[in-house]
Amino acid sequence: MVEGRVKDTIDRNGESVSAEEIESHLHAHPGIARCAALGLPDGSEGQLICAAVVLAPGTAALTLPEIRTFLIERGVAAFKPPDRAVAVDDLPPTAIGKIDKKSLVARFSARQ
Repeated sequence: MVEGRVKDTIDRNGESVSAEEIESHLHAHPGIARCAALGLPDGSEGQLICAAVVLAPGTAALTLPEIRTFLIERGVAAFKPPDRAVAVDDLPPTAIGKIDKKSLVARFSARQ
């Protein structure tokens, strides 16, 4: 039995959204080098979907509407694109080298 694993899903307005699915689509965007999809606490929706993105070299900026349009054009269901997008210089790693989503959630929840 494996213990300590957490399913990487975001509860948005009663719908379960796979963070991995959103990240997979985001990685296909030519302006995104690395990304993480996060669930940020939100009283009315359960969680808001936040995309933390490291921009690819040569990409000056990327707006939330651009990201949402890209995902919808790829066939992502209308309720799955992020509610918020944040450009970051890097994604912090955990001790075993994965993206430290807990620290990102804490960091971006404080900004709301």
